[in-house]
Amino acid sequence: RVAACCASPPGRPHARASPVRCAQVRSYKYTSPSDTLLERLFLHRFWNAMVRWCCPAWVAPNLLTAVGLAHAVAAYALLLTYSP
Repeated sequence: RVAACCASPPGRPHARASPVRCAQVRSYKYTSPSDTLLERLFLHRFWNAMVRWCCPAWVAPNLLTAVGLAHAVAAYALLLTYSP
């Protein structure tokens, strides 16, 4: 039997999810862990300013992560290529 709870609005029915579980998943909201002193004093303001200055608002966070990964892979490839 398929639970109909995930059918509206958007989603699809799930065979093993109860209506209560579907409601819990829909109501979930991510909260980050408590910040350290350094984060509260410096890092939040620094990264907010960097994001406002360096990238437009239409750029997805996943794209930023992928670009960072590409840079790391390229640096590793250069290191392997030119190391003796």
